[in-house]
Amino acid sequence: QQSADDLEKKLKESIQKHKQIIADCEEQIVPLEKTLKTIVSNINKAKGYLKNLKDKIKEFKSTRKRSGDGIESEMVTILKKFRIQIQAYHGGTLHGKDVRKLMNDANEIFTMFATILK
Repeated sequence: QQSADDLEKKLKESIQKHKQIIADCEEQIVPLEKTLKTIVSNINKAKGYLKNLKDKIKEFKSTRKRSGDGIESEMVTILKKFRIQIQAYHGGTLHGKDVRKLMNDANEIFTMFATILK
C-alpha cells in the first residue's frame, strides 16, 4: 500500500513539474510569436518595396531605349570616315600612318567625338 502511495505521490509531483515546464514554455512563446509577426511583416514590406523598385527599373529601361549604335561603334565609324583603322591584332590601338591621319584631322575628329559623348 505504501509503495503505491509513494508511486502516486511521485507521479503527481512529476505531473506538476511537467505542467510548470509547459506553462514556462507557453510564457516564452508569446514574445517569440510577436517577434515572428514583426519579422514577417517586415519581410512582406521589403517584398513590396523590391517589387516596386523592379517595376520602376523596368519602366525606366523601357522609356530609355537605346537608339542606334553604341558609343564605341559611332566613334569607330567616324574614324573610318577619315580612313583611320584600329588595329585589332594590337588590341584595338592606332599605329603609324593612322596616328598621323588622326593628328592631321584631330580638330574635326575630336569635335565629332564630343558630340557623341554629350
